[in-house]
Amino acid sequence: MFIDFSHIWKVAAARVDALHLDANLLLWYIALNEWILIAVPDIQMDIEYELKTGQLAYFLPRPISYLGSKFVEGLGALLLNMLVLGATGFAFTYFWTGGWPYSSFDFFIFIFLGSLGGLLSLVFTMLVGVSAFL
Repeated sequence: MFIDFSHIWKVAAARVDALHLDANLLLWYIALNEWILIAVPDIQMDIEYELKTGQLAYFLPRPISYLGSKFVEGLGALLLNMLVLGATGFAFTYFWTGGWPYSSFDFFIFIFLGSLGGLLSLVFTMLVGVSAFL
């Protein structure tokens, strides 16, 4: 059984006076935003766990920066998540809406800005993890 949730978005759009927006544009907006938000790994949980269990003491004497290694680990997870979630999410959204509403150049701009947003979110997530030291 197929359930259509488009009525929920129509009600939400009516509440913020956005009824003039196309449903396909709203779906692409949701797909792009969720692509960034879901792809960011929870690296702050690893930092907090290593601090609380005392494992951090084993990482500090190593010749590599602890925060640098956590950043690279999070960056790898972020890129993999963005690749997999982007491929599946954008393919589904393209299939559901019937096409991309903008030019292909705009799509690459969105991908670039979304990647920068994910990177910035990763940095802020690490700052939340580092705040467990305080």
